[in-house]
Amino acid sequence: MDQEKTSIKDNAKALGISITPVSFILNGKATEKRISVAMTERVEAYLKEENYKPSHVAQSLRSGKSKVIVPMVEDISNRFFPPSSETLKKGSLKKAIEMIETFKTEMLMVSSILPPSC
Repeated sequence: MDQEKTSIKDNAKALGISITPVSFILNGKATEKRISVAMTERVEAYLKEENYKPSHVAQSLRSGKSKVIVPMVEDISNRFFPPSSETLKKGSLKKAIEMIETFKTEMLMVSSILPPSC
């Protein structure tokens, strides 16, 4: 059964608090913003129980950073491409950056999307 994606606003409402502390806790700024350990633990436990994952699209819009790289290759038969692609994949996974591989075959563009969670 598909579950409707919840927003940070939905979670804050369910917890009976404002969006601000939930946002700070999600972004690892609870201590810096002087949010109590008890509140942090309560929010983290609730988000874990609800299996909440922040929207990468929303984060990208807010931060102005997409965390996506798109290497484009004209000729996939070039022997330089596969090792370079593997190096990029490994590096992007370490940094939780999404990678979209794109290569051109005649007039067809082919892409494969590798989410950061791979």
